Amino acid sequence: IRNHGGTTREYHLNSLPSWLTAQPASGFLAPLETQTITFTVDEGLNIGEYTEYIYLTDDQQLDDRLLLNLHIKATCPWTLDQTELNRSMSLIGQVQIPAGNGTIQIDTDSQDMVAAFVGEQCVALAPVRLNQQTKPVTYMTIYGNDSHAGKALRFQLWHAKNGKVYILAPSEDIPFRANECYGCEGTPITLTVTDRQVQLLTLQPGWNWFSLYLKPTYRSDLTRLFCSSDAWTNGDIIKSPEEQYFAEYQMNTLPIRWYGTLSTIRYRSI
Repeated sequence: IRNHGGTTREYHLNSLPSWLTAQPASGFLAPLETQTITFTVDEGLNIGEYTEYIYLTDDQQLDDRLLLNLHIKATCPWTLDQTELNRSMSLIGQVQIPAGNGTIQIDTDSQDMVAAFVGEQCVALAPVRLNQQTKPVTYMTIYGNDSHAGKALRFQLWHAKNGKVYILAPSEDIPFRANECYGCEGTPITLTVTDRQVQLLTLQPGWNWFSLYLKPTYRSDLTRLFCSSDAWTNGDIIKSPEEQYFAEYQMNTLPIRWYGTLSTIRYRSI
């Protein structure tokens, strides 16, 4: 901000939303003096788009308005590693989203990503895009190797606007078959968003607090609930602070799974 006048002026910033701080938020400016104001956004602000007006008011109650447009974006949680995946197949699909009352919406958001999995391994990653007929489709090159032959593919959608992951139901069973192509421009494979979601946990070395905002499908089977075996190492521990129950991941005992007194994860508890 700048004081273009010939006298010292006092200023205040007003109408700051709760997730935004300004430094300095008030002060005095000598004639022709400038002041840089730094705005800081709360790190915990939810994903979404925000529009706010911030007012700069001087000691004569004159206002200057600043329009703030902020877009908090999520990051796609998947990466595709083609190492040791020397075979491929193709799929042309279309993501459909049930909109209630029996209606269906076609996903047209080019930031959304569709992933295919064999077991827990991501073998394809593709965005939603418009084809030459301006029809929203996803063109997937699905990678694999001989060990994947005939195995069922699972599909998930990462929705960029809210950062959530949804399980997709294909219109037909899709196994991995090298050099095959499923779907075409006229009749793509339908990938329908289901009412099932996937909650992804970002964990750092050491102790982490977490809670589940989704009702678990396998709340009494920790091995299936925390299904990413690559993320766990021998001796990892999950504790319930309320009951003091625990489970330890054991790779030296068969079957490899979680062992201990913690057998069920309480829904919406830390």
